[in-house]
Amino acid sequence: ITIILPDTFFNSTQLQKLNLAHNKITTINSRTFANLTQLQQLFLYSNKIEKIQTGTFADLDRVEALCLSENEITVIQPGLFANQHRLPNLHLSFNNITEIQLDSFANLTHLKILWLKRNQIKIIQSGTFANLFRLQHLELGRNQITYIHHDTFANLSRLQYLDLGHNQITHIHSGVFANLPLLKFFYLQSNKMSTMFDLSFYPLLLSIRRMNLNRNPWHCDCRMVSFRLNITKFRLLNDLSEIACTKPEKFKGQ
Repeated sequence: ITIILPDTFFNSTQLQKLNLAHNKITTINSRTFANLTQLQQLFLYSNKIEKIQTGTFADLDRVEALCLSENEITVIQPGLFANQHRLPNLHLSFNNITEIQLDSFANLTHLKILWLKRNQIKIIQSGTFANLFRLQHLELGRNQITYIHHDTFANLSRLQYLDLGHNQITHIHSGVFANLPLLKFFYLQSNKMSTMFDLSFYPLLLSIRRMNLNRNPWHCDCRMVSFRLNITKFRLLNDLSEIACTKPEKFKGQ
């Protein structure tokens, strides 16, 4: 399938599950899923979708599973998921998304799991996740993110799993983890971090179970002393065993 004609499913008002995965669909719009008011599951992964117009999912206010992974989506339009108040899981991994607009997820107040892994995301605007009060699992690994603002995760007090691995992050603001009291799994491996100050890191020590900071170009100077002391104190060394200094030269590999 490459094209879905407008109103193809208009009379399928009792349809609860629609699987269109593994096709070659390139375009969907406001008429593609019109009148599917009982739909609960929509699978569109492994297609060729590049752009999704605002209003495409307007009638799908009961959907509880929405999978858009493995497409060629470049941008998430503000208001695209405006009516998906019940949606607990949203899959957007393996696309070409470069930027997340500020109000892209504004109405997803019941979202618990958000997959954005393996995209081309460079920028996460402040407030992007502001309304995701129930979010527990956030996948942002293998993108091109360079910086994490102090309020990027400000309202995610229920977040338990955060993957930022394999990005280009050089700096994390000191207030990033202040409001993540339940965070248990944190991944920051394979970035470009050189220093982790206790001010930003310490809140994690109270809840964290597993953490990966490996393969970063750590600069082991006096600023890192308290950091190393704390990871030893809280017995996190099993998960940090591959951390090695790259600078200065006399500490390289240690």
